[in-house]
Amino acid sequence: MLEAAEELLSQPARQRVLIVVSDGLPEGRRSVPDDLRNGVGELSGVRGLRLVGIGLGPSTEHVRDYYPESIANVRPDRLADEIGGLLRRALWRAAT
Repeated sequence: MLEAAEELLSQPARQRVLIVVSDGLPEGRRSVPDDLRNGVGELSGVRGLRLVGIGLGPSTEHVRDYYPESIANVRPDRLADEIGGLLRRALWRAAT
């Protein structure tokens, strides 16, 4: 997530949206819950960056605990629609 944010922030734009798709808790070999909390905390204060977590599939309510903005329990067949809605809302906010 931090690497993606770094790349996104290097782009010449006033407003940016970083969408993180999660299918489970951060319990892998590469990250633990505190890593995610720290990363989200670091990015939450960045001006011009909107951070959104999407929980893909059932039992993904955990995104609400980690991300400042989130959508949980998104069915895989609805993922594109949810991302499209997020981007439409972001563009609308940027235009107003």
